[in-house]
Order: sequence, then C-alpha cells, then structure tokens
Amino acid sequence: MPIDKLDSFLISITNQYLVSTLYHNSLHGADITHTICLFFNNSNAEEVCHTKAIDLLSIIISGLGHDIGHPGLTNNFQVNSLSDLAITYNDNSCLENFHLAKLFKSLRKDETNIFEKLSTQDFKKIRKKMVSEILATDMAIHGKVINNIRSKIPEYLLQENNNSENNSEKIKKFELISDINNEETTDEEKQALLDYFIHAADLGHNTKKFSISLKWVELLSKEFWLQGDKEKKMNLNVSFLCDRDNTDVPKSQVGFIGGFVLPTYHFLISMFPSLSYTTDNAKNNMKEWQKLVDQKRKKGWTPPKKKKTEDNKKTIKKKKETITVDIKID
Repeated sequence: MPIDKLDSFLISITNQYLVSTLYHNSLHGADITHTICLFFNNSNAEEVCHTKAIDLLSIIISGLGHDIGHPGLTNNFQVNSLSDLAITYNDNSCLENFHLAKLFKSLRKDETNIFEKLSTQDFKKIRKKMVSEILATDMAIHGKVINNIRSKIPEYLLQENNNSENNSEKIKKFELISDINNEETTDEEKQALLDYFIHAADLGHNTKKFSISLKWVELLSKEFWLQGDKEKKMNLNVSFLCDRDNTDVPKSQVGFIGGFVLPTYHFLISMFPSLSYTTDNAKNNMKEWQKLVDQKRKKGWTPPKKKKTEDNKKTIKKKKETITVDIKID
C-alpha cells in the first residue's frame, strides 16, 4: 500500500466527516476502528477465524469510513422526511448505503486509491466484505447480525466455553466452523464474525469507562435533540429519544445497555472470555446511570418537572402601552 496514498486517503475521509455533526464525526470513526483493533489484539479471534490480511484490512477501513459524511440525522428522519437519501436508497439503510458510496468514491480516485495494487479478484473480494460490514452497522438489522453469527457456531462449543472452569485454555479449542472437520473457516462464517465485530464496536462507547462513555452519550443526545428540533419545525413526528423536552437520558441508557449492549457483548465474551472487561464496564455504566435515575433528575439530561401550582393555571395578560408621537413636517 503506497504510504503517500494512505496519507491522502486518511486526510480525505477525515475531511469528509462533518465537523458540525456532534457524535457521528471523524472521532467516532477513529473510536470504532480502535475498538475493533482491541477486539483482535485482546483475543485469539485471528486464530479462531483464520483471518487473512485482506479480512483485517477490510474491517479496519470499514471502521474508519463507516459513518463518513453523516449528517447527524437518522435513517428514521430520512424516511419520514422523504429526503434525497431515502429516495435514492428506497428507504433501505439509507445512511449506511450513503457512507459506502462516499467511501468507494474516495477509493476510486487515483490520489486516494489505497487498493490500487490489489488484483481485480482481491478488490472485488474486499469490496464485498466492506459492503457487508458497513451495512451491518444499521441498528435496524441488529437481530439479523446477532442471529447470523450465532447460527455459524456449534452450540456445544459455546456451552463448553461457558461451562469451562478454565476458559483461557478451553477457548483455544474453539473454532468458528459449522463442520468441525473443515480445516479452515469458510468465507461466509468469517464474514459473519467481521460483521458482528463492527456492529458490536459501533455500540462500544457503552463499554468504555463511565467518564468516557458519559461524554459520548452527551454528544449523541445533543445530536438527537437537534434532529428533534428540526422535526418539530417540519411538522414531522419526533423520533424516539430526539425530543429534548421529554427525553430521560439516564433511564433510556439503563434500558439500552440492558436490552442491547449487554446481550451483544455477553455473546462476544462467550466466544472470547479475554474481552470480559467490556461487559464489566457496561455493567458499571448501567449502575451509574441507575444512580441518576434514582436521583430523579440530572440537570440538562432529564426533562424538568412541571410544578402543579395555581400560578400555572393563571393567564397573565400583558398591558399594551400606546405611545403617541407628534411628527412635524416642514
């Protein structure tokens, strides 16, 4: 890979992320890529999955560009507003398809074509992988991504790894293959794990230390609320969690971590116990958010309580003052 073209590519996609987008910006792209790298560095996933250089390259570049050009408006907004993206992609994973298109337009340019030395066959292979991986970041297909990887793993292997007293030893025997006699993981099985990794990483800020996760949640909430403001102006139904006047962030975080993050990451560590620090952090974050729920309110994060007093029922009429001005015209 030509280093000068890699530099140009990284600068290009960084600049194509919108600075005005509070959460889904270039820092988020870097964070997701970092999380993916940690998954591989802190587990034996490469050994289990028999990954090759092209597999790792595909998911790293996908992580970097998975939200390129994100406008800070969700798929739900695109569909409800009948936006250009919704029309172009027929309401199906509008943003994810948009990110893919922008990413490959950059890769097609000579000055940023980091894949120029790949054979035609390898380019088709890595493109197919990246399309699958970035589409897997659509939360609308969360269940599909989880069920796909689960279906590729022999149940007895998961049970053995969960029940083993020495998971670090037992996991060495783990293989991501449907047929135990196969010597190598099939492309389909391998892709299922790569899709799952990037999807889990996209939820990854919930598995960082609370001080870090809190900042990410604050940015995401503000981005959602800006969308809600826009939806109100356009007389659209305000999307879930996007109404700044009635969204209870701590309560929604408890629900999201318990309903989505922990189940997703419990499955991850059932395969790779060495990644258990992720669920440890997520559980702690859930406890911290629950403390805020128990405190009833955290300024700026939950809607203010409306006091039921007689004053609220009174209508205050402002007196209009009439000012008479004498104008003398010569």
